[in-house]
Formats: sequence, C-alpha cells, structure tokens
Amino acid sequence: MIVTAAKRLAARVVRWTARKLGMRVSDNVGRVRFNWQGVYERFADVPAQGGFDDEVWARETHQYTERIMQECAKADRLPALVDDNALLAMLLAVSSEAGASRLRVLDFGGGMGMSYVLSAASMSRPEALEYHIVENPRICQEGAKVFSADKRVHFHERIPETLPDLHLVYINSALQYVEDYRSLLRTLCALSPRFVLLARCSAGNIPTYATAQVTLPGKRLPYWFIDIHELVSILAESDYAPHFTARGSYPLNQSNFEERYRVGFACNLLFARVRKR
Repeated sequence: MIVTAAKRLAARVVRWTARKLGMRVSDNVGRVRFNWQGVYERFADVPAQGGFDDEVWARETHQYTERIMQECAKADRLPALVDDNALLAMLLAVSSEAGASRLRVLDFGGGMGMSYVLSAASMSRPEALEYHIVENPRICQEGAKVFSADKRVHFHERIPETLPDLHLVYINSALQYVEDYRSLLRTLCALSPRFVLLARCSAGNIPTYATAQVTLPGKRLPYWFIDIHELVSILAESDYAPHFTARGSYPLNQSNFEERYRVGFACNLLFARVRKR
C-alpha cells in the first residue's frame, strides 16, 4: 500500500519536472517534438513569449503543491523523493542529525514550496527547518496563503539583503531562466551560506549559449545552457568549491542541435564555502 501510493506521487513529481525542465516529450502519435529551438549568444536575442508570472502558471503551481501536501500528510504513505529531488532532503537530514539546531534555507525560484514539503516530510527533525523562497509576486502571494499556518516558510519577492546563519542556498532547475545568472550567483554567495546546491542545472562541457524552451503551451522561454567550468569559476570567486558533482537523472532532448551544444543530461552541483586559514 505504501509503495503503491509513493509510486503514484512520484509519477506526479516526474510529470511536473518534465514540463519545467524540458525533458523529451512526444505528441499523440509518438513523434518526438524538439524541446528547444535556436542557438543565441545573448539571452535578449531569444524571441520570447510568456513566462512564469501569469495566472495559469500560478494556479497550476498552487494545485500541484496542494496535492503534494495532501499526499505527504497521509500517515501510511512515504514521501516521493524522486532521483535529483532527493538531494536537498538528504543534505538537510544529514545536517540536522549532525547537530544543527536550525537549518535556514534560501530556495531561489522554489515555486510554492514543493521542495520544502517533500524535505520536511522525509526528515526526522523537520522542526529544525526555516525555509525562505524567492519567487515572483504572484507566486509569493499564493504561496503565503498555502503556508499561512506554517511559520517555518517565508516568501520573498526579492533576495533578502541579509539572512544570518544561512545554511544552504538551493536552486532547482531555475538558474537557466535568469538572464544575468552570474550576478545572481554572486549576490547569493554574498549571503555567506555554508552550502550552495544547484540541482537539475542545465550545464555541461559546452560553450554557454541561450535558446528558446518550447515545452510549455503558448510559451517560448529564454533559457541558458551553461559551461560547467564557468559555473565553477563564478563560485570560486566567492570562495566556494565543488564538493559533489553528478549527472542528473533526466535526459535532455537536444537532438536538433549540433553535437557541441548538447549536454545530454542536467547536472547536480554541491558547493561548500572554503574555510580561510
């Protein structure tokens, strides 16, 4: 019973991930559609349409988060932490059991808190969490309603200027949608988190370029594929070093691109602050 329920919830998480990340999708007769179109030097050159700040996306995100919360609240069901989504919960659980009395997390682009819900449901000490989510105004307004009774969750329309004793900065499949991702990473590192976790990041041994993601109906979203060595260099400027690197679980369909532009899979990168001697 528990395993079956967990599989159903896992399937929902995978379907949501596919839409956001741009996994291989097919039409009704099985023909593979391309998920990205075009190669551009600049983000601004991508012919864009729509975004994540409309009412439809907010409504779907709200409904999805509520379903996850309902499933996780059932005592006979295990939380569905699928593949790359388990990394955050594992890191927080280990940190908690290692003696951290409070785990303050900043989740950039964290929607209405799906990662928080799944992490809290899987931890033995969820009371240690203090979870901050940076999102667009519409998502923040709706998210605050969803978690009105949970004082551990805080929504911000912009990155806080200070967040003392920050344990972790988390970015899950969101960095690629930020035009100036370099400045974003430097701003987040300036908060001095102990760790920076980039999950399902569209980076690899490729030249950095922009493209248009076309997996969401009626939208063409500017999207970065990033040279992984560039990411490591940006974090190194702020005294962060990679402690864990791994290929992600989800294949990315870039078969319409030249070989040199294909990353194959998203990646997961964990950086830790370098202790000065």
